[in-house]
Amino acid sequence: MNLKTLRRRAVAWLAVQAGWLLLRFLHALVRVTPVGREHLEQARRAGRSVLIALWHGRILLPILEHRHQGIIPMISLSRDGEMIARTVEKLGYGTVRGSSSRGGRDAMLAMAAQLRQPGTVCAIMPDGPRGPRHELKPGVVLIARESGALIIPMSWGCPKPIRFNSWDRFQLWRPFGRAVVLYGEPIACPPEGEVDEQCALVREALLRLEAEADAWVPDGARSHA
Repeated sequence: MNLKTLRRRAVAWLAVQAGWLLLRFLHALVRVTPVGREHLEQARRAGRSVLIALWHGRILLPILEHRHQGIIPMISLSRDGEMIARTVEKLGYGTVRGSSSRGGRDAMLAMAAQLRQPGTVCAIMPDGPRGPRHELKPGVVLIARESGALIIPMSWGCPKPIRFNSWDRFQLWRPFGRAVVLYGEPIACPPEGEVDEQCALVREALLRLEAEADAWVPDGARSHA
């Protein structure tokens, strides 16, 4: 192993060790109101498999809200994806590796196989890994059709968020603030349905949830609005 490779691995290791601790610290600085979480809980109690769908820029708070629950996200095979995978594994997640741009078919088959086990919950960012933003790729629907899993769209929002200048407009909450996590109603994608129509249905649900999350005002702040 040469020095360059050793240095790269050391940096990646340190990033993972620091990353998951930083995420937990940030999570402690926000008060979260869940809305619609019963959709996920009812599906799990009924033994239904669930495929959570989130836009790429809205993944951070849901990841922290559902740590150590055995959820299995799809994460890309890139170098950045490797660090993300190691970080979320420390937060109690499993992983399926692949994306629409690399290893996509194998990843879809692997996730569908996981979801055939009753009560399994997986997660996917259907506009990742490189966008365009809000462009839903069909993998989320194809996996649900293949496995019989319900799709539950999710989003989150907060007053005056910090938004990064990235393709996905990645969003972060302000310290000591409040936020809402929204869970949409389950969407079934039977194999006899039209893929394009099912994709449009999921995309519309995600956009609607995002708009609702962005318009959310904490109860205590409404009287001062």
